[in-house]
Amino acid sequence: MKFSWFPGHMKKALRELKERIPLADLIIFMIDARIPASSFNPELEKTAANKKILYVINKTDLASPSVTSAWLKYFRERNMNAVAVSSKNMKNPKVILDRIDIIRKEIQAQRALKNRIDGNVRAIALGIPNSGKSTIINRLAGKTVAAAGKKAGLTRALQWLSAGKELEILDVPGIFYPRLSTEEMAWHLAAVGAAREVAFPVDELSFEILKFLKKRNHPFTEGMNEESIVDSLDFAGRKNNFIISGGKVDYERTSMWIVSNFREGKFGAYSLEFPPREKDGEAE
Repeated sequence: MKFSWFPGHMKKALRELKERIPLADLIIFMIDARIPASSFNPELEKTAANKKILYVINKTDLASPSVTSAWLKYFRERNMNAVAVSSKNMKNPKVILDRIDIIRKEIQAQRALKNRIDGNVRAIALGIPNSGKSTIINRLAGKTVAAAGKKAGLTRALQWLSAGKELEILDVPGIFYPRLSTEEMAWHLAAVGAAREVAFPVDELSFEILKFLKKRNHPFTEGMNEESIVDSLDFAGRKNNFIISGGKVDYERTSMWIVSNFREGKFGAYSLEFPPREKDGEAE
């Protein structure tokens, strides 16, 4: 499966972002709980190296709770400030606001030592497309100030937004690392909706999802032949009665149904990525 979606607005945002980061006090990295490793952008992390950083592991309702706990442990063992939330179910963003408030007071204390009295803290919210950045910003602001939805790429330009007491957040279009190291990372990004369907052959993506579910003994895949993409989609299509003229399976409808159901958690809460294991003091 070949990754082929890095649109012009994303390239432009990445270029502009590198110019804006020096103006920020705090960087909020939004991470999809299902794919924490693929949510990182090494270039942006290097640029933000000297900033206060808060990692928000979002969409925990769609990920394995035990794996999310393992990721939190992984972050905290490395002194990385991290919280885990579900923007979908989060009516009160107190867990995030409390962390931001602690960081804000630290920043303002540092300013006081330099005889600076400006109170507002500027944060930049970064994340892959469809990671829930805009939804989190709206929760923090207590009203809709940023475009949010299920489709990737709704935020198209950089914009400063007021998001609560003495806090401004720069909402940035979702950006992923343009140089993906593995095909596995590519299908992970596609599976959670970080890239639009045009970036991937949807039949190949649905096949990867079915194989993933089969390895975890999901009831839906019982009796499925995972060796063949045609056999797998035929199995899933006939099971759902997605039949067209001539008694053939509607493969496009079947594929879209598999992808949509996986993204929405209708197959269950699954994590695609796990924390690196330690070996001889180094991460594998």
